[in-house]
Parts: sequence; structure tokens; C-alpha cells
Amino acid sequence: MRNFDANTFNRTVLLCHMKHAKTEFMYLPILLTLEQAWQSSGARVHRASSTKRMAALTAGDVVVWVGMGRAAGSVPWADLGKRGVLRVQYQTEPFGDRCQLPRELTAGSDRPRDLWDGLRDEIWDYSRHNVELCRGISRVPYRYVPPGAFSDASLPAKKRFLPEPRADAALASTAAFLGAIPSNSTPGMPGYARRRCFATLKAELGAGLRHADSAYTAAALRGELLKHRVFVNLHKDCGSPLRPAEAVRFAVLLAVGARVVSEHANPADEREFEGLVEFVPLADLAQATTRALAAEAGSAAAQAQSDRIAIFRERFAP
Repeated sequence: MRNFDANTFNRTVLLCHMKHAKTEFMYLPILLTLEQAWQSSGARVHRASSTKRMAALTAGDVVVWVGMGRAAGSVPWADLGKRGVLRVQYQTEPFGDRCQLPRELTAGSDRPRDLWDGLRDEIWDYSRHNVELCRGISRVPYRYVPPGAFSDASLPAKKRFLPEPRADAALASTAAFLGAIPSNSTPGMPGYARRRCFATLKAELGAGLRHADSAYTAAALRGELLKHRVFVNLHKDCGSPLRPAEAVRFAVLLAVGARVVSEHANPADEREFEGLVEFVPLADLAQATTRALAAEAGSAAAQAQSDRIAIFRERFAP
């Protein structure tokens, strides 16, 4: 079995993702974490949204595909494996009660294959919940590799989205929810549970909660991070506590020291964010948000913000 913990000095690492501006932006916490971790070990790291650079990869190089979806089927996985390139899939979807890795239809084949069926050497995931579900099923190593305390300083100025933390009590009047709330109105359909939960929470908090529903560009996300110091987190299938913690979203919020209040997640994920995110029963989320807003308006808020940033940087260093 190939070992991804081996020294990557002077190796080439190619981080790939689907060519879609919104998707690429959502995955930046993962991409920047991996990029900075490998750069610190002396690897040559490139990011790409196509397969062109893969032709130059040789034995010992690494390719990581971040995200799920049909676009990964265009990658010459079998050929990369024959050339000795180490192939990694970074899994980004929240799983429910079972491992839900898709089967993949590759070029020149009419039979879908499991990702570990000669297509990947390892699978990485942002959540311990997902890892627990899939580790006993996958026939290749399935690892917990969360997004970390990344920096966006390497990005062009107009694409940076992490502002300097602000200790301003005026920012603690309203909490925000970052994330999609689909318009589905049919119970059981994707997104319905989150829509229902947000509506209930909004009814309890009123003007104390807003939906930041357009934060999919650097300028928009930076603006939201400058407006709020308290953020609420809801799962896609809100109300189901044994679900993955939204670690990609947490990485952005904790990087600027925001206070995050979330409905309960899988205990294994919650332990990773102990002291950084407050997890509460869904029924108590409104009260917890009210307490968080009050705390952020208090005199100890600035120190608490600094403490969260320090803990996050130490625990989740790339």
C-alpha cells in the first residue's frame, strides 16, 4: 500500500476541482489548507480545474480531486495509477446514516465502478462522521483530513475574503446563517428540513437573525464576515443530530474568531471543535444564539475572539 505520509519534498502535487466559480470558492478552505501544508514540506503545488496538467505527472507525484460529481469521471485515473501517480479523492458531501460514496462511470467504460476499484489510492474527508461510516467499506485508506487554519494571503487581493478580526460590539446585534436554503416545500425533499428549521428559528429571533444567502464571492463573504460576529449553523437535513459538522464553513468563521452556535452533530466531530463551536439541541438554538449575541456585546468579547483564533490556529494548523 502506498503511503501518503511519505516525504513529498520536490514532488509535484496537483489539486483539482470542478470548473465552476461558485464551487471553487466553496472549496477554497480545503484547497488552501492542502496547498499550504504541502508547500511547507517542499512540494511544488498547483491548482487546476482541468486535466491538462496531469499529462506531466510522474511516479511519486500526487493528484487530489476535491469535490464530488460527474466531472471527476473525466480524469484518467487508471492511466495515472499505471504511471505511479498517487491518486486521492477528497469527499465533500455530508452523509446521513450510511456511506454514500457514488459509483463512477469512467471514459471508455459502460460499467460504473466503486472509487476504490482501481480508481483511487486514498479517499479523504472533512468529517469524522463520514469516515466512521465509510472506513469499513472502502478498500483503500479512508482518512480524516479537515480544512485547517489556512491563510488567503496567497490569493490576488480582489479574491481575498478573510478580513482582520474586528472587536466591535455593534456587530453583535444580529446573527447570520451562511448557507443555502432551497425553496423545496415538500417534506422529505432535499433542503426542506433546513428551510423549516430556519423559519422556526427566524420566528423566535426575529431581527436578531438574517440569512446571508449570497456569500459565494470573495467580496460578498468578506462583507458578511465584517457585519457579524455570531453565526448560526444548521445541517442540510436539520433536526438529525448524528450528522457531520460543517467543518468547511467552520474553518472560514473560526479563522476570523467568529462565535459559532450549531445544532448538535456527530459527537466525534463535536470533539474536534470543543471550545471553538457551541453545539446545542435544536430546540435550544434560539436561546443559545441570544446568549452568544449578548456575550459578543460584552467587555470580554475581544479576548474571547483572540482566544478562539489562537486555539483554532494551534489545533488545525495545515
